[in-house]
Amino acid sequence: MNIPDGVTVIGYQAFHWDKQIKSIVIPASVLTIKEFAFYFVGANAMESMSFLGLKCPKIEGYYSFTGLKEGLSVKVPTCYKEKNFAGLPIDNSLPCYECGENVIYRYEESTGELFITGKGTMYNFNENRKTPWLSYISSIKSVSVGTGVTSIGTNSFTDGDNMVNATIGCNVSNIGNNAFKGCSKLENVKYLGMEAPTYGTDVFYKCKKLECIDVPTNYSGNNFCGKKLCGSEHSFDSGYLTIPSTVLLIISLFFIHFN
Repeated sequence: MNIPDGVTVIGYQAFHWDKQIKSIVIPASVLTIKEFAFYFVGANAMESMSFLGLKCPKIEGYYSFTGLKEGLSVKVPTCYKEKNFAGLPIDNSLPCYECGENVIYRYEESTGELFITGKGTMYNFNENRKTPWLSYISSIKSVSVGTGVTSIGTNSFTDGDNMVNATIGCNVSNIGNNAFKGCSKLENVKYLGMEAPTYGTDVFYKCKKLECIDVPTNYSGNNFCGKKLCGSEHSFDSGYLTIPSTVLLIISLFFIHFN
């Protein structure tokens, strides 16, 4: 079972005593794992568990991983930053897709989508540290920067000349110099945060198709990195939550702490 990229919290008893699950992949976007989340998952017959991030998520409560198969090691990237995963032994056998201290990327070649996930800041890129997607930058059609990412580094997507769409997560508070410079086909940018981020020079230089930035209706700034605002259908303090048609399951107690 692959938990979808973009999930940030695995809730209380999410997979508690689920005997059918034999393999789990936890994406780097997961920042918190609640109590009893994987309690006796697979009924002590779990064959494989993988975590794609660089640092262990915050573990809240007890018994989150109690009852897993004895001797099971969690597969993690070769560049994983810690000595274990929630107290479990690790197997550093997964490839490393690092683009920040605790930030990774995933590229879907079939669709041209680049996903940036994890927790923290992206690296700043230059002649000495080139972007890991440089060799296929012209194949990238869209970029999605996840909830846990707090900055977009200098030169991150420079000369992405076939990029059309970019979604910037709500916690990005700084965007570096030339981040989207030369993305000549870029025309749709959504920022999901409420506070205007700080930014460097030429963030959207030569993005000739980009007329405005789509932001929440209660966004606090007057512009976004010097670009005018479009307004948006998104409004995160309106009291309404839209659940997309792609959602197949809402777990027990998921909305219990929503105000």
